[in-house]
Amino acid sequence: MLLTRLITALFIILIISNIGLTETLNYEEIFGVHYREALKLVQKNRQLFYSLLPKYGGDVAILVPVIFPEFIRFSLVKDQVETTGLKAFYVNLGKNYANFSVGYCQMKPSFVELLEQYVSNKGWSRLTRLIELTNSTGSVQRKERLERLVRMDWQMIYLACFYRIVLDKFGPQLDKMVLEEKIRFISTAYNHGFNNPFQEILKWQKVSYYPNGPQKISKQYRYCDLAVDFYKRIWLFDD
Repeated sequence: MLLTRLITALFIILIISNIGLTETLNYEEIFGVHYREALKLVQKNRQLFYSLLPKYGGDVAILVPVIFPEFIRFSLVKDQVETTGLKAFYVNLGKNYANFSVGYCQMKPSFVELLEQYVSNKGWSRLTRLIELTNSTGSVQRKERLERLVRMDWQMIYLACFYRIVLDKFGPQLDKMVLEEKIRFISTAYNHGFNNPFQEILKWQKVSYYPNGPQKISKQYRYCDLAVDFYKRIWLFDD
C-alpha cells in the first residue's frame, strides 16, 4: 500500500516537473526580421482581407492565420529566387515543367489549376464565372493565370475559393472542431494540399517541414503551429 502511494506521488511529481519543461517557441524571435515583415504585410493588406474574403465566402478569422506563415516565407525567399525564367517555362510548357510559388500567399499555378477544376466540376456558377479564364488556348490561359497570381486581390479570391472547397470536402469533420483546430487543419490543407484525404492532412499536422521541407537538415517547424500561434497572439485581438 505504501509502495503504491510512493509510486503515485513520484508519478505526479514527474508530471508537474515536465509541465515546466514544455517547449514554448517564440516564432518572432526565430524568424526575426522576416516575421516582422510578415506582420507589416498583414497590416498593409488588412482592408483587402475584410473586403474580399467575406464577399466570396471566406472566413477572415481563419484564413489570415492560414496564410500568415506564407507571408514569412515570402520575406525569406523574395531576394533568393528569380522567377522570370520559371514563368516562361510555365507559360510555354505547363506545370509539369515549372511549378513555383507566387506572391505573398505563395500560391503555385498547379494550386490554382486544381481550384479551377474543382469549382467547375461542382457547378458553382458564381465562382466559375468569377475565376474562369477568358482565353481558351493553353499557353495564353497560363499567361493569364500568372498575371492574376501576382495580384493580391486575385490571391484573395483564390483563397476564398480554397475555403469553399475545404468546407465542401471536409465540412462534417470541421463542424466537430473548435476554431483553433480548424485553423490547424485548414492551414495544413492549404500548405500540404487540399486534394489529399482527411487522414493524410491530419497526419501532416504533426510533421515539421516549414519553411524548407521535411528533408532539410536545418531546424524545421510545423506550418500549422505558426498559423495557430499567430491567431492566438495577434489575430485574435484584431479589431
